[in-house]
Amino acid sequence: MSSSVGLIVLMSLAVILFVVQGKRQAALVTLVSFGAALALIHATRILVPRRRPEDAENWLRPGDMLGSYPSSGVFLFMLAMILVGCALWSLIRPWLRGVYLLIAFLLTVWVCLSQFFLAIHFLTDVVGAMAGATLIAWIAHRYLYSADKSVVLSPQSVGSFGRILRTKDY
Repeated sequence: MSSSVGLIVLMSLAVILFVVQGKRQAALVTLVSFGAALALIHATRILVPRRRPEDAENWLRPGDMLGSYPSSGVFLFMLAMILVGCALWSLIRPWLRGVYLLIAFLLTVWVCLSQFFLAIHFLTDVVGAMAGATLIAWIAHRYLYSADKSVVLSPQSVGSFGRILRTKDY
């Protein structure tokens, strides 16, 4: 229950940040991304009905032992951190962007490892969740970028490092 509330708060924060900036289309893309992620998680669990590791009974109710793949906690947390980062990108100074990226990375690694080491999910569940979150975030990024060019990490917004990495003009 508490993890669901936390994820809803993170997604709401991203939506609110976009709305405050007057980027209603980006807020809508964030909501659609969250809905698409939930749909992808549930569809995958129907197509791949996999039991959780046996030690998961220490942490979960017996009825929650089915539906291991992909890890919804990792999937939604990683997606939320990416979308909050997109919402904050144009609001914060360049050095704070680096701090945010570091904190987001460390928290995501912590969530991923906790799912695996507490034996709530198999490693493939966590990796599948990371792949799914990356896919949904990439699709959302494409729509966010078309909606407002200042929302996303583009070669122009990262300075000289971006000029090194630039392969095409956006």
